[in-house]
Amino acid sequence: MTLTREIDADGWSDNRAWTAEADLRPDGFWKVINPVSALVDECQMDIRENAVHVRAVDPAQVAVVDVERQCVRQTDATLSAGVLVNGLGEDLPGYFDTDTYTLTVSHGSGDDTATVASPHGRAETAAYDPETVRDAPDWPTPDDGWDRSVTLPAPKARGVLGGIADAAESGVRVSAEDGELLVEAVDRHGTVDYSWPVAADVEAGPYAFYSADYLSDMVGAFWPDGEITIRFGHEQPLELQNGTLRYTQAQRMYSEFEGGDDR
Repeated sequence: MTLTREIDADGWSDNRAWTAEADLRPDGFWKVINPVSALVDECQMDIRENAVHVRAVDPAQVAVVDVERQCVRQTDATLSAGVLVNGLGEDLPGYFDTDTYTLTVSHGSGDDTATVASPHGRAETAAYDPETVRDAPDWPTPDDGWDRSVTLPAPKARGVLGGIADAAESGVRVSAEDGELLVEAVDRHGTVDYSWPVAADVEAGPYAFYSADYLSDMVGAFWPDGEITIRFGHEQPLELQNGTLRYTQAQRMYSEFEGGDDR
């Protein structure tokens, strides 16, 4: 298929009215919107010939999401658009396996909008000039790589990380023992309220603390299939990756007890 046009950032600043359409696979589009809306209210969405891509940072710049799905069946344009995703995932119309979502981005003839329609309903949200959307920082990767990396089936990773994060009062500690990934709910005084060891191909090593609230939101929006790779280390961000979906979360310090024997 040959694309007929490319809409760049100037398309939002001039006075020209236009619409762009893309036919999407509903399940793939949901797998973009759901993880993004768990972290941010708005994002820059890139519509390409075959894929939808989003990379966004939360307002406090604690966590970043990067996700891409090959879910574009056909489109008459490539473009970047700022899109209000807060609540969009819940409003998307239902679908059957044979359905297609039609995403229409309209600009310059009134309110800018992004509309998702299928035979079973319609959802509309605000669209923006992509230049006004908060830029995501460079992906926070340690210079020498992460201290530890563990890959688990997605249901198991979601269970241990999400279960501890939901139970934690404020923080989650992730560490490695010989042959185990250890995830613990830890309060501000270093008291372990809950712990969950999971068998894993990993050697004993360093630990790090992360915000339970952010971790709970991210894990709850992760894809339920495939494998999740968990990367972490002392004074390193936490990275969670499932195929082309990646989250990263800054570490959290507990100065009250970090200098003592909190283990």
